[in-house]
Amino acid sequence: MEAALGARAWNAAGLLGVHAAISASDALTSLKLGRHSTGQSHEDAAVLVGELSIEDASQKSEVLNEIIGSKHVVAYEDRQFTEDEAATLAKQVRRFIDWVERAMDEPRRPQ
Repeated sequence: MEAALGARAWNAAGLLGVHAAISASDALTSLKLGRHSTGQSHEDAAVLVGELSIEDASQKSEVLNEIIGSKHVVAYEDRQFTEDEAATLAKQVRRFIDWVERAMDEPRRPQ
């Protein structure tokens, strides 16, 4: 995502950002729940994040849903992702991944 932003490739940055957030959520839910999203819908990853017994999990589940929602614009709409859209999405993705990294270090709480 960062390299694509640097290259001003807004669509690539957006798509890479979405997939980075999904991959980060899979890593976290695999660690904390022993499972990751395997469904056809990317939104299933956000559902699993919401099941975590970690501070802010519910709110971060909503953020992941917003990030995933950007994929439709990037991949399927008949227009280019804009620089502003890519910058906004990148900020969301960075914050989400920062949260995931902190959450991975938290001790596991009983469900």
